[in-house]
Amino acid sequence: MNNPEPVIFFETERWAVRKHAPIRPAGEFKPTAWKKMPAYINKQKHKIDSEQTVKGCPGIKDFMETGFVIPAWCDMEIMPSDCGNFVETRYSDPVYNSAYHPADQVENETQLLTKFGVRAAVKLDCPWRIWSKSNWSVLYQPMFYHEDRNYEAIPGIIDHDLGALVSPLNIMLKEIKPTTIKMGEPLCQLIPIKRETVVARTGNLSETAVDRHNAII
Repeated sequence: MNNPEPVIFFETERWAVRKHAPIRPAGEFKPTAWKKMPAYINKQKHKIDSEQTVKGCPGIKDFMETGFVIPAWCDMEIMPSDCGNFVETRYSDPVYNSAYHPADQVENETQLLTKFGVRAAVKLDCPWRIWSKSNWSVLYQPMFYHEDRNYEAIPGIIDHDLGALVSPLNIMLKEIKPTTIKMGEPLCQLIPIKRETVVARTGNLSETAVDRHNAII
């Protein structure tokens, strides 16, 4: 389709953010380890006889290239307390404000998000105003394959056609230690999804499914 109509809009009044840390397609943010990984463990003349690395998995590749990414809009220094229940965020641009979700939102009789040593969730003061066409939502995903970092975005879905345009970006720290995020680092993957009724069916394996599988193989 030529010049498809946009369904999701990212807008900010901050010129420097649009210039130096624009939202871009997710495919531009593949992790370094993925880029360095060879495609084959054992390459033979015919592909069917070769042994591929995970880089040959179309499901992972397609996931990495789906949607868009919000990069860090400036340098950030996140300072957790020794107990991990409080956190302060310092931005290189003083226009942004430090804020966090208190630890007791996930730390009570039951515990949630236990892989994060810092129990307070950072509310990054996001400069982007995000809105969408009617019946479109946005799935927020962590940068799953960027494993060499001490922070991770918290996944969720926002109906950007119904809610406010202003929303913080929530991340949590894995270890209780000062953490620096440099401008341009990919923070969160955004995947637009259309809200519609989806019907699934389960049942015995059919001949149609077998024929389809054999045709693809």
